Amino acid sequence: MERFLHRGRDGRILDVDEFQVAKALLAGETELLSQEVDSEEHLFDLCCRFGHESTAAAMISYRVPGCVFKGSHRLRPPAVEPPEPQAVLEHYWDVCECECEDWNTCGSCSWGSSDEQGGLWMENWNASLQDAKNAAESAAAMPLVCALLEAFGSQVASQRIATDEAIAYLLDVAILIGDAELARSCAKHCTRFPLRRWRFQEFVRIVDDDFPCFRAEILEKDVLIAALAAGLELKQLTNSSHGDPVSLAEAVVLSGDAELWQRVEGLQLQLGPWRKHGYANDMADFLLENSGDHLRMSPERLHRAERAGLALSTFRAQVVFRCQRCGDIWYYFSLLDLAILLGQSDCARLCGAMDIVATQKTLKASLEAMPRVCKICRSTSWRIPDEWAMSFASLPERRAAAAEALHTALQASRRKTASSAGFGLFQSMSKWARGKRVPRTLVKLVLSFAAERPSLLQALEGREAELPFLNYWWEESMHREGADSQSPQPDAASQVQAESLGVTERPPAGAAGSSSNDVQAQPDSTSEKESGSDQDTTNDLLTALRNSKSDMPPLSPEGAVVFRLSRQNNAPRVNGILLDATGPLAELHLRVLEAGCEVAPKWSPVKALFIPVTEPQMHELLHPESAHYELGKTHILALLSDRDLIDGALRQLPKITRPKLRRDTPKEDAEGDAEAAEEDEEDEPMIVLEGGLRTDSSVGFPPNPWQSGQ
Repeated sequence: MERFLHRGRDGRILDVDEFQVAKALLAGETELLSQEVDSEEHLFDLCCRFGHESTAAAMISYRVPGCVFKGSHRLRPPAVEPPEPQAVLEHYWDVCECECEDWNTCGSCSWGSSDEQGGLWMENWNASLQDAKNAAESAAAMPLVCALLEAFGSQVASQRIATDEAIAYLLDVAILIGDAELARSCAKHCTRFPLRRWRFQEFVRIVDDDFPCFRAEILEKDVLIAALAAGLELKQLTNSSHGDPVSLAEAVVLSGDAELWQRVEGLQLQLGPWRKHGYANDMADFLLENSGDHLRMSPERLHRAERAGLALSTFRAQVVFRCQRCGDIWYYFSLLDLAILLGQSDCARLCGAMDIVATQKTLKASLEAMPRVCKICRSTSWRIPDEWAMSFASLPERRAAAAEALHTALQASRRKTASSAGFGLFQSMSKWARGKRVPRTLVKLVLSFAAERPSLLQALEGREAELPFLNYWWEESMHREGADSQSPQPDAASQVQAESLGVTERPPAGAAGSSSNDVQAQPDSTSEKESGSDQDTTNDLLTALRNSKSDMPPLSPEGAVVFRLSRQNNAPRVNGILLDATGPLAELHLRVLEAGCEVAPKWSPVKALFIPVTEPQMHELLHPESAHYELGKTHILALLSDRDLIDGALRQLPKITRPKLRRDTPKEDAEGDAEAAEEDEEDEPMIVLEGGLRTDSSVGFPPNPWQSGQ
């Protein structure tokens, strides 16, 4: 080992001979290089101490045993000092709200982790973000740190090449240089998170140079994304400089930066739960923008905020009405009020679908002209600020926007009801009809009466007749069905009355009599006749329920069905076909396994699950109140579109061992309706469809052809 060292006269180690170390590496003498010197110090540590980072990095690359990076404190400080921090403040919003010193924190700053005891304090833990970035970029450019970051980034590094403290340091560097993938890779090996002061104002600047519009500008986007990817707790940092506290996560959503939002969505983080703002807030100003000389709401930002799940019902905009006698009077408008006042039908539809709570101003905003006198002193010296006065829409435009909001709110209310009670309604009406046809009009009436009255409808106080008629709100599209379009249009009063959830739906002239006759004719199958769109099959009821959920998440509950096997259902050859993950049904197995589920788990009462089903979902299917079929080892759960594939696989078996199939019925109709066994013919289908089940495993599957073909 002495050939690798330079010693003084007193025997102290003065330096490492890099040339000799390089010769040994090229000669493959890694075991020799791994030996400790007389000071019981590894040669790798000596290279770090004397500033030979290139040689230390080479020892890591050649995988010399015993090379362990112990952190930045073992490295020689850089020869060049970092530049002086720049603390020039140009805007009011740049003023640092956080004035915490020492180990104190506030709502606008945090250490990045709630586990301070388990974290590791960085040397420059209280530095500004810009100074910390400069230091990290300098460190990442050094050979040793660069080699270690590459090793962790390529997923070939192990815990043995760095201590827990060193990995925390490398994670801190990866975050500060803004490399999200590298930060995520380092975080997988990290047992102690790096601790430093993170400040809200170093990530977000709130600008009000276009009052009353607020704009959130996101700074240091790469560092923010890397910090969130690594799991730092930054999203709840808040700023209260402009009034109501705004969190960092809210600022990201409301910033209007579509590219940044896509990157945040790609991290698949749980940004909520979102706080509900107090009544006197101005959060709605973040959704305003100037279009020429007029204010308008941004539909794009509103839609993004709705997707993110922000508490939009609590957002308000402050508008001052000035009176020379009474002074300034402040009004707080909701997003729904703003959409109506500005005459924006697109935003009104979004607010209606979300059922944003109406306020005391909603009625006047929707149906009344702008006030010309002060409501307190009745003075005519009353005006609205110019930026708002020029933006408020005319009364017809405001009424049109309110009508759009009401239309979508009513549809959303019925869809919500159909989603929660639609399946039970189908079972009840099927039992009531005893397998005969059920009028669609009756289904719509039941769902309409069961739906909750939206807050906008309640705010209109029975004056909804003053709004322009758009269409029958129970129609999912803005176009009438073909049969209805040929019917005479009812007068305006009856149209508005039909839109109210508190009254009976009034169908077009000539249809009411036929639909009521259909209901009376149900008990007698001989008198049943098909009469246009007022009658439909039970499957059309399912289609109506499915269509009523068009704005809900992409579920297709009717796509999951039950198939039944009869004799030979437990034969080894049958099990071999159904349960072989590499056999003819391999693609069905792969679908379930990729979803993290099993085809034949121990807790499952059925033979095979060819759709992803969890144990809680199976318990829900077997619940006495919802169980429509008695499931057992003769049953298979799959998609309806899988029928041909399973049928073809079973036909590979010899006829003598092939399961014999027969039609089955729901358990409530089993008495007196048992079918006689049929002879097993070559063209007989190998599996029999029993019915559909509601599961969450239909997400992302193709639409159900059985339903759409009816």
